[in-house]
Amino acid sequence: MTATRLREWLLKGLLLAVPIAYVPWADEPYRAFREELFQLAGAGVLLLWLYARITRQNEGFPSPRGIITDVILFVCGAAALFLSLALNGGSLSAAINVALGGVLFLALYNAIRAETAFEWTKLFIFTAVLNGILGIVQFFGYDPFFQSLDPAFHNVYRRYLVAGFMDSPNMLAPFLASFAPLAFSFFMHETTRNKTIAWTLRGIFLLTAVSLTQNLGALLPLGAVLGVMLLYFTFRRPSAGGKPAGYKLAATWGIALLVIAVAATAYARQDDTTRLLKRHSMDERRMQNEACLMMFQGTPVIGKGPGFFYAHFEEYRRAVWFDGPPLRLPDRPAHQAHNDYLQLLAEGGLLAAIPFGCLLLFWMYQHGVALLRPERLLPYPLGPLLPGAIGGFWVIALNGLGNFPFHIAPLVVTALFWAVVAAALIKPPLPSQSSFE
Repeated sequence: MTATRLREWLLKGLLLAVPIAYVPWADEPYRAFREELFQLAGAGVLLLWLYARITRQNEGFPSPRGIITDVILFVCGAAALFLSLALNGGSLSAAINVALGGVLFLALYNAIRAETAFEWTKLFIFTAVLNGILGIVQFFGYDPFFQSLDPAFHNVYRRYLVAGFMDSPNMLAPFLASFAPLAFSFFMHETTRNKTIAWTLRGIFLLTAVSLTQNLGALLPLGAVLGVMLLYFTFRRPSAGGKPAGYKLAATWGIALLVIAVAATAYARQDDTTRLLKRHSMDERRMQNEACLMMFQGTPVIGKGPGFFYAHFEEYRRAVWFDGPPLRLPDRPAHQAHNDYLQLLAEGGLLAAIPFGCLLLFWMYQHGVALLRPERLLPYPLGPLLPGAIGGFWVIALNGLGNFPFHIAPLVVTALFWAVVAAALIKPPLPSQSSFE
């Protein structure tokens, strides 16, 4: 078997294992093990490159053809974190993870072609289905992996049980939410009744599982992305068949307005305990954000070093309390800030934040140009897949404003996957229609 084939199987194994692997592990049973899977996959790509060179196979390291700018920005950001590590100390593992993220992005880009992108996507959808099924079952009180230590509380607030194979609802919700734009895009593109119904049911399933978590960190980004997609489908021609049928647009607008009304009503009717829990959660996030800004102000250019937030959060939190005492004393230290971008600014400084910020802006520009270019119509199923992949990535990216998805292996892999699928459909020459028949 060639190194390229082995690399492809390694990447598929990562997509299947990272979102669903369950291994008991200390206080957080999944996270450490799945981070190791992420690291093993990245190291495996590098070892296969060495193997190809040693055996003189004509298969070198994955080529950055078509994504030179992306790779340069990845390298600059990772190099800045290693420089900060060398000057400040910190977590070597955190810096290595960023570099391995770039390695896996490049390897996925070389493995996924336009003609195979939908097959890879169907493989990844399988993991979302398993997580969604388990999450719904958990809401109704059954979980083969976990027994509640406070059943009286969880019988009233069952959303805190809805974690699927993840650590918590905060991780499950953005993972599942990233697949909803795909279902919505296919729903809008489909012209046959059976396929329209099938994608409608898939979307309802995903939205049900996400809604049961009541996780605003996923629901708000998902609402923003689906809102933009609805406007796009209303005014643009997404496929060779023309705009979506009028009944689809009318029904979707009606459902969107109904959901907003129901959500607003439910929010207004929250019980006092729920309101208090949310206030505590928001207050804790405020402290973390202010601590990150204090860290950044200390060394704005090179940052404090990767992993610094976790090592020194408690002392910075006490400084924050001088200006604004907390609503309650936290019962545990924060491993990560609930804002990946502020934590990157604190730990890597401007040297790391600027390249990764430019990468996000670059992708935003590319995604916008690809969707607004009417002359470039993709054949089925790539027409629906492109907006779905773009939407999936931005759900995770926006989740980073109130969570830490880029520190969680399953969500990192999810973001990388959607970014690569979008890149594979945007950048290379398009194959002919016959390639998909």
